[in-house]
Amino acid sequence: MATKARWLLGQLQLLGFPDWQCAVAVLRHGSNLHDGVAFLLEDHVTSEEQSRAYMACAVDSPDIDISEELHMLAEAQVRDHWPFATLQSHSSWTPEPEMTS
Repeated sequence: MATKARWLLGQLQLLGFPDWQCAVAVLRHGSNLHDGVAFLLEDHVTSEEQSRAYMACAVDSPDIDISEELHMLAEAQVRDHWPFATLQSHSSWTPEPEMTS
């Protein structure tokens, strides 16, 4: 999940926003980059002190969605014939069962 959070931060940083503002946007809006950009453009965070206050109050932060990454990992497991135990020993996730018709 840290990789996804760094990717989200990088996407906002590419738009020219300071690191600390990007961190607040990701913290407040999770994987929703559209809302994160809107938040930054509306200048809700104007100082690092204000960003610390936002972060301190972020108890109910939205989740960062890593379902796409987990799905790609599960596909690689099937494609490359990795034993299930190999992936399970490196993470706490379990792939969703495949739907067969």
